Amino acid sequence: MPQASAMPLKPEWSPQRAERSSQKAKKPSIKKKASKIAKEILLAMLNPPSPVEKLPLLEHNGTEILPIVHHGFSRPQKGPQPAARTMYGARDGNGERHWRGSLHEIQQLIDGGFAIVEQADA
Repeated sequence: MPQASAMPLKPEWSPQRAERSSQKAKKPSIKKKASKIAKEILLAMLNPPSPVEKLPLLEHNGTEILPIVHHGFSRPQKGPQPAARTMYGARDGNGERHWRGSLHEIQQLIDGGFAIVEQADA
């Protein structure tokens, strides 16, 4: 009969060993890293932007006008704060939204049938 060799036998498979090796093999995906970074940035934002205020709807020649107050996209920690601005939006027959900076401008646009007129640079 052949004699047993002095070489140790291959260790048997164990669930603990499989668990450790599977933990080493897993790497976080790029999406997880990006979302984690975005979350950290949002939590670190000291002065988040103010939400847009929607004012009551107006109407001109049967077209609804949506006035909003936009406070800007950022609020700096130092220095002057950006001024809020009121914008007016109206939808044309195709459902496309048009925005103007004054009520008079949006009313002119509605009266002109939403025809966009190019302005000459001064």
